[in-house]
Amino acid sequence: MRSSPRDVIDAFERNDPGLSAEDLQFLERFCSERYAVQVDTIWSHLSGANKVDFARVIGHAVRALRVANALPKVPAETDKNRGDLLAVKNAVRVIRDHYANAPNLRRELAWLEKDSDSKEDLCDLDLSGEAGFTAAWNSVELPRISRKYKTRAAQRATFMAQLRQAMQDIFGRPCNEVIAAFTIVAFGTDTSADDVRNAWKRHIQRKT
Repeated sequence: MRSSPRDVIDAFERNDPGLSAEDLQFLERFCSERYAVQVDTIWSHLSGANKVDFARVIGHAVRALRVANALPKVPAETDKNRGDLLAVKNAVRVIRDHYANAPNLRRELAWLEKDSDSKEDLCDLDLSGEAGFTAAWNSVELPRISRKYKTRAAQRATFMAQLRQAMQDIFGRPCNEVIAAFTIVAFGTDTSADDVRNAWKRHIQRKT
């Protein structure tokens, strides 16, 4: 007997107690009348695949949305990290000047300052903060780090690209209509298969 969306969502939530409030809100939309058409599209398209694991597909959608929601927070985390590094460097300089007659300590402090410089110069944005870690951990493919993820349109494009890669890996085909339906559920915005194709083209162009 074919599982219903409610059955799959309930089982998914039971098997993953670490879901966040945002994750649960997303999952509950699959049981809402508002998105009944989109959910039917997802279920009807994927039911034709052999031994399809709906829970696996839902899991990829949850992770894709985590990435889309986390990336806009990475620039602020990066700026904070840079501010913290600058504070460390300034403190090191003050201590080093104060202990001018302690050569061993001055060497250690010089090494610490050099280490701070190397971390500051690594890249424009980093993934060491909570949002950055979330994006990296949940990505099918590590996203390009940019300060342009703040718009809702950019988040939708990230979600579509992440989910398209996952669907390609699972089914060997892009499943653009399914991804469009997932995107409507995730963002509440009309999305077509052409929108998914265009988002994927831009994603590929940025990689080359």
